Amino acid sequence: MSNKRFSLVLCILLCFIILSQTIFVVVDVIYGAFIPKLLNERLRNKKKLIKQNFKLLNQPSLLQKQKQYKERENNNYSPVILIGGLGGSALMSERQNAKEPHWWCKSNTGPFQLWASLEEMIPYVTEECLSHDMSLELKRVNFSLQNSAFLLTQQDDGVLIYGKDLGGLSGVNYITNIEIEKGMYMNTLTSYLMKTANYVPGKSLRALTYDWRLGPAEWKISKRTNSNVKIGGDFENLKELIEETFRLNGNQKVSLLGHSLGGPFIQLFLAGYVTEEWKSKFVKQMISVSGSFDGDVHSPVFYTVGDNYGLPFFLEKTAKEMIHGFGSTHYMSPLVSPYNYPMLIYKNNVTGEIVNYFSNPTDYKKLFSDANITQAWNTFLNEVTSVNDIKFKAPNVTLHCIFGTDIWSATQYKYEGNKQLKDLLYSDMKESVWEKGDGTIPNYSLEICSNFKQSFPVNTYKFSGSTHISIMFEQQLFDKLLEIL
Repeated sequence: MSNKRFSLVLCILLCFIILSQTIFVVVDVIYGAFIPKLLNERLRNKKKLIKQNFKLLNQPSLLQKQKQYKERENNNYSPVILIGGLGGSALMSERQNAKEPHWWCKSNTGPFQLWASLEEMIPYVTEECLSHDMSLELKRVNFSLQNSAFLLTQQDDGVLIYGKDLGGLSGVNYITNIEIEKGMYMNTLTSYLMKTANYVPGKSLRALTYDWRLGPAEWKISKRTNSNVKIGGDFENLKELIEETFRLNGNQKVSLLGHSLGGPFIQLFLAGYVTEEWKSKFVKQMISVSGSFDGDVHSPVFYTVGDNYGLPFFLEKTAKEMIHGFGSTHYMSPLVSPYNYPMLIYKNNVTGEIVNYFSNPTDYKKLFSDANITQAWNTFLNEVTSVNDIKFKAPNVTLHCIFGTDIWSATQYKYEGNKQLKDLLYSDMKESVWEKGDGTIPNYSLEICSNFKQSFPVNTYKFSGSTHISIMFEQQLFDKLLEIL
């Protein structure tokens, strides 16, 4: 009888191994045969889209403008460093004895692109490996015997995450590891600047790829002087990149261009990390495009219920678990919202419970507690209090504020159904109130840029009908940037 049981167990085990190997072969075949065809088709569509919608190549008026711009010497344009928004920098990963959730995740690797790699986002296969590597937790980090601080660190000490191609463009042109339309970010802008104004990638046109998962508490920490800090230090990287770019371009002052979260990132850097003397030597100006200086209500809701960043193959549940450790979403939660109605209304049809959550720290604390998200409130406090004194402090350099207007932007979300709050996903939420903005950020948050009080000029350019993302592909933005640069 025991032999029969042993044979049965062995048979089941062999069947499982054969089935798992078959699944991997099928996935490999599909990925190797079908996906490239799909990507090639998308690439053709992307080129067609650029020609038809962005009209970068075929307009006679544009060609005339390009000729006029090229007649100017290239050194009339200042070198520029680009900084993307939340999710807008490709991230690399390295694993060394990592405690991965599955054997196929590989515990030891060389550097590879993690965010946003299509190979790492196969649902139910590699997606959990990506979520594991991207996950953070709040820990006390010792700098010395007398000095320590709470910082977000990797949940798994065997994983190291950092920005792709620091100083180059490949980490912001496309966020995906393969050039597909869904992953295109700054490629249209950088191509235009190179073709029209003779910018040189890696020299006069550069990008800071930073760890956007973190918040200001980690960005401002120095990894050079604190050996126990493995991630973060992004302000330190930006400072060194500016100084290097200054030298590479004959001691020309550098322009800093930030999109979305990139705008507040630059503002914090200039307002609190470097001195006035340093800025006067190295920085020409700050350019904020769609800068979200008080964030938007999407951030606390997004933190609570998750979001797959518009990537349809990225499972919402996996994204939700990953996002619960992030710090940047806390920093982008509104603190000075002018609206007197709730940002979130939760109604449970089973229990009859109705809860209104407003855009303020007290209600954020209640929301995190009700959703049963551990460490959320402590992480919120850690990020927000780390920059209390400079959250809305002027950068004190020449400032250009560019953003879209006249588009309804969600300022309230609502759920009504049978799910508990802790089980909600982003697709369960419904937008229920809107205010004018750029389709993502409301006007008041965008206009904080225009209202900074400083001795340097503040210039505002509003583009009616431009959305938070579409502005990065529009000719009017490119023309305005050439005037500014």
